[in-house]
Amino acid sequence: LTRDYFTKELKTHYQGTNSTDVFTSTWNAIMTTFDCCGVNSAEDFDDQSLFRRLNPTRPVPE
Repeated sequence: LTRDYFTKELKTHYQGTNSTDVFTSTWNAIMTTFDCCGVNSAEDFDDQSLFRRLNPTRPVPE
């Protein structure tokens, strides 16, 4: 698995605060544990990401 793969999956599936989605919950735990945002940086949450489409007023997860 590569950085590109994880970035693509994050942009395609990450929803933000939806704690019932396993993918989202896992990423929330990873980002909280490592005090980071995304795979590469906050730029992973660009306007084309599912997160931004679901949360248009939030640039990155809280």
